[in-house]
Amino acid sequence: MLHTTEIGDVSATWRIVGDRIAMESLTDRASHRAAYGVLTDGAIVDAPAGTPGTVHFGQNDTRPDLVQVRDWFPKHVALWDAVRSQYWDAVLPLDHPRFRGLNELATMLYHR
Repeated sequence: MLHTTEIGDVSATWRIVGDRIAMESLTDRASHRAAYGVLTDGAIVDAPAGTPGTVHFGQNDTRPDLVQVRDWFPKHVALWDAVRSQYWDAVLPLDHPRFRGLNELATMLYHR
């Protein structure tokens, strides 16, 4: 099952494979940079048919995990934290979600 996590203009697409988070893509809707791919060894490849602002991860059925992608794109720490939170919601659900999104969080903090 494919999951999508969003923080503002940035989103990550990922799936659960066994007990790991397999990263599919990162999209920055505010970016006009041409799409490209990052293989699991860190090599960068062209993705001419991709949507601008999108980074595709891996090749064929091989995808990097969240830890590797977090190292490659450290400025998106809030997004990676949200992906990890949603992963735990999927594999070990509580009676409430761990991640509620920025809008709900801001509302909660404002009305304290």
